[in-house]
Amino acid sequence: MNWTKNTWGRNIVIVYALFACATLGFVAFAMTQRVDLVSEHYYEDALNHDKTAAARYRARIMGARFVLEPTQLRMLLSQGSIVDGKVVVDLQRPDDPRLDCHVEFESADLDSLIFSLNNLRAGVWRVGARWRSRSQDVRLDTVIRVIR
Repeated sequence: MNWTKNTWGRNIVIVYALFACATLGFVAFAMTQRVDLVSEHYYEDALNHDKTAAARYRARIMGARFVLEPTQLRMLLSQGSIVDGKVVVDLQRPDDPRLDCHVEFESADLDSLIFSLNNLRAGVWRVGARWRSRSQDVRLDTVIRVIR
């Protein structure tokens, strides 16, 4: 038997070794990536899902909405909307939670619910506003894309 021509066993070992190295390389790459797919408070958020849905419904009924302009984001409330206390606006960057922002507006400043987008990095942002109206929670959410 000629060992130089019959190398199928060695070829199988080489293919298996390459596959194993590629798999280990992919695992090493995956372990070095930062993953933020779930918020810190996902369990509490899940428990409050029905309350959040009702708060979003109240915002829709009130006619509240966000208007995206090239350099600013404006929140509009319908005439006669009552706000008890503060309006809290959260800007969240899904791929980098370190960039998240938190802004509070007093109910006396409702005409100036405008904030500049100049300080935000380009990309996709989740915007959520929450407040109380007539002792009930109200929530308005949207997704915006900041382009430079």
